Amino acid sequence: MLLLAIAAVAGSTPPTRFAIAALLASVAIDFDHLPGYMGSHLLTGNLPRPYSHSLLPVAILALVALASNGRWRPVLLGAAFGLSAHLLRDLATGPGVSLLWPADGDPVTIPYAAYTGVLLIGAAATGLSVWLGSVSRRSDRRRLAALPLQSVGPPGGS
Repeated sequence: MLLLAIAAVAGSTPPTRFAIAALLASVAIDFDHLPGYMGSHLLTGNLPRPYSHSLLPVAILALVALASNGRWRPVLLGAAFGLSAHLLRDLATGPGVSLLWPADGDPVTIPYAAYTGVLLIGAAATGLSVWLGSVSRRSDRRRLAALPLQSVGPPGGS
């Protein structure tokens, strides 16, 4: 949803590689819960969520993306965006997220209403952008329809 809102407001679509990486990363991050389901606390220690549910992986991906160029940059930025979107949701659900791990393991939470507000603002921005785009396209069509038709022929009028 956030990706659609940002794309709509920006007036452009993100590269396909960015979007796919964002979608995959936003879901794949939860694979880090599997050891916990099998009884291991290797990836969580005493934290409410696994270590990778922090800003550290987001920062690493963003820094590597900035240092890279070419085809990998949108993939890395998309993955960082996807992880960020996932963390935003996790802030409002469950026990919170240790955003500043390893410096600070205290979980951070936001009220679910705040998360809902972010989603509603994103949906409204997307809807408004789409509506404004359709109004603009209709206006362009009206202007084109009002233009006088001219015969098109070879230069010089022969």
